Amino acid sequence: MIWGEEKREKSRNVRGTTSVEVTVENGTISDATILSTEDDPSFFERAKDRVISQILNTQSVEVDAVTGVTFSSNGIMVAVANALDLSFTNPNSSMQQEGHGQRKGGQ
Repeated sequence: MIWGEEKREKSRNVRGTTSVEVTVENGTISDATILSTEDDPSFFERAKDRVISQILNTQSVEVDAVTGVTFSSNGIMVAVANALDLSFTNPNSSMQQEGHGQRKGGQ
């Protein structure tokens, strides 16, 4: 990814697909916007602002899921990780973990 670029990506999980646009400026995640989701709106709305705020504040996709809306929270984290080309395994996934917040290939 070229820093200073906006990148769109999505994640697919048990609650459907979530698409995001992430903006990185000068090596810093400056914005993350939800473009669309198939998630249940009542669950998703509880997770959206809090998870994005945590990602922006910590500059990491490895943040706490919002209690009661774990699947929605994790879907947002995975979509942002995908946009940043980071390896991030959804904690709700049965797939083997590569390591949270690391670039693909362990970098």
